[in-house]
Amino acid sequence: MSWLETHFDLTQPGLWAFVTAAMAILAANFAWLIVHACAESRIGACAPLLRSSGVQAAAWLTASLYLLLPPFYAWRYGAISPYLLGVAELDWIASLSAGGPFVGLVIALIAFGWLAYRRALPAGEPLAAGESRVLLTLRAAIDASLTQWRLAFCRAALIAWLTALPALPAPFPAPLLRELQAQPFYWGSWLGLGLALLEAGLNPFFRDTLRWPTLEARRQDRPEALLRGLALAIATTSIFVLTRNFWLCLACHVLADTVIAGWLPLRRPAPQAAG
Repeated sequence: MSWLETHFDLTQPGLWAFVTAAMAILAANFAWLIVHACAESRIGACAPLLRSSGVQAAAWLTASLYLLLPPFYAWRYGAISPYLLGVAELDWIASLSAGGPFVGLVIALIAFGWLAYRRALPAGEPLAAGESRVLLTLRAAIDASLTQWRLAFCRAALIAWLTALPALPAPFPAPLLRELQAQPFYWGSWLGLGLALLEAGLNPFFRDTLRWPTLEARRQDRPEALLRGLALAIATTSIFVLTRNFWLCLACHVLADTVIAGWLPLRRPAPQAAG
């Protein structure tokens, strides 16, 4: 028996949900302190090192493993189940009839809104084509899949937590608990989204990205992409509430993001003439 199994009850879904969120928040804030310490350091090689492709790739891989692994371990220890994740015991006919049109509508609305926003921006230089465009599309598909997997984990953990919860703390009235436990899939799905949004909101990198740069300074579509991701997180949570089908949520998120990354990216601002 491992040290973790000895000191913690790893069958508790609430433990997995809140501890993994706390770890992500602490890690993001610690990394933020390191980045700013290096930015203010007089060591000349520090800042270029952080911007190097190797460090960026290592940071992306670490974040990807964080998004990927906890659901599998929580599943292994019995805290959540494939059914709560929405990957098994599916009624495909019912879920497709209930959620299929909604998935198509979400993708169409996201693409239409993105096109309208893109068209409203001043003309600029096209992004690089060829291999770099393929890599951007593949990266968008992987990131969308990992994000949706994390959302599925948050939903499953909060659904299981509500189902197993004997009572809420004293300030919460009993009718509230009965209402939450009467519809655990519904309330657990939205509480799971709330947990994921709290985690993002306490991430200083996320908050810094949302500080809209001027058009001249913008070099990539990060703020817009994050807002698009928020819209997709809300939409896919609605799809899961309707269908309890993770694969439909995944298809919606991946298709929307890859279509935009592959065919509808923002243009780079035109270079300013030297004055």
